[in-house]
Amino acid sequence: MSINPTTESTQNEADLETMLAMFADGSASIDVRMELASNPNTPAEVLAELSTDMSFDVIDNLVWNPSMTTEMLDTAYRNLAWTTTAIETALAMHQNASEWLLDAVSRSDSTDVRIKVVGNPNTSPARLRVMQYDPNRTVSAAARAHPNFSHPEALPVEDELAKVLAGLKEMGLLQEFCRRGYLGAA
Repeated sequence: MSINPTTESTQNEADLETMLAMFADGSASIDVRMELASNPNTPAEVLAELSTDMSFDVIDNLVWNPSMTTEMLDTAYRNLAWTTTAIETALAMHQNASEWLLDAVSRSDSTDVRIKVVGNPNTSPARLRVMQYDPNRTVSAAARAHPNFSHPEALPVEDELAKVLAGLKEMGLLQEFCRRGYLGAA
């Protein structure tokens, strides 16, 4: 038995229209909102509204949607009461992740998330300079190999060191570096 792609496409469009109608009149269940959140054909204004949804499951589907804009991703992340490695991974890999969002998820305890941040072309040179000192060698090496990584030769050593120390403190790693004897007392 063969499936007619035209019929399947028409059915998917009808399903989307039905779900959009339910969303518009406020009767969309969590399942409908989750389905809309994951559908790349969902209109941008619906995705924007879903990015403020208080359901963790909706946001979990939303962050994987390639149609999400930078602003929508930032809003979705800001509205999360808590996050998971899966959500942080999706955000770290997203093509539309902002510098702010990548900075936020780069503080993850998960090495995999930090590797994904370093692999994102939107990661800023400033964040990469901080991440070059990540305790995980793979993350630090990947940060130094990133095309956006730059060595700020024009800065005096003291200024650069102050920025690195501030970045380590921001990531919550300064005390750990001191404890291990890498930097002396905090």
